[in-house]
Amino acid sequence: MNDTNKIENVVLTQRYIILFTSILGVVLILLSGGLICLGQKISLLELFIPKLNLWLELMIGIGLGLFFSVTIFFIVRRIATFRDLFDWIVEVIFGPLNYLGIFYVSCIAGISEELFFRGGLQPLIGIIPTSVIFGLLHMGFYKKLLPYGLYAFGLSLVFGYLFLIIGDLYACILCHFMINFALGVLWKGRGIENYK
Repeated sequence: MNDTNKIENVVLTQRYIILFTSILGVVLILLSGGLICLGQKISLLELFIPKLNLWLELMIGIGLGLFFSVTIFFIVRRIATFRDLFDWIVEVIFGPLNYLGIFYVSCIAGISEELFFRGGLQPLIGIIPTSVIFGLLHMGFYKKLLPYGLYAFGLSLVFGYLFLIIGDLYACILCHFMINFALGVLWKGRGIENYK
C-alpha cells in the first residue's frame, strides 16, 4: 500500500469515527430527553442552569479532569499491563483522528454521555446502577477491557456524586471532556511508549 492510499484510509476512517460519534451523540441526547420527561419534573435545559457560580463549576470540572488524567497517566506509565491496554483503547478510539477530531469526539462524548447517564438515567435508577451500566458500556464485549470498565465505573461514581452535589451538568461534562481529550492528546502527541 502506498502513502497516498494510507492517507486516504486514515481520512476515511477519521470521517467514520466522527460520523459515528455524531450519530451516537444525537441518539443519546434524544434518549436523555425522553428519560428526563419520564423521570423528572424538570426540562432538559434546566440541567444547564448553573446551581453554583459557573466559573467555580468550570474550575471544578477542569481540576477533576486534570487530576484523573494525571492519575491514569501515572498508572499507565508504571504498569505495563495498563500501558498496553491504554495504548490499544486510545489507538482504536483516537488513532486516526487529528487534534481537532480528538477535540470534537471528546466534546460530543462528554456532553452526550453526561446528559444521558447523569441527567437522564441516574435520577431514575440511582448512582450505582448508572455507574455499573456506564462501566459495562465502556468495557464493551472485551474481557481484556475489564480494568478500563472498572476505571470507567469509578469515574462514573465521581461524576454521579458531582452531579448530585452540584445539581447541574457543567462540571461533569467538563471533567469527562478533559479526561478524554487529555488521553487522546497524550497518545497522539507522544505515544505512551515514550513514558516508560
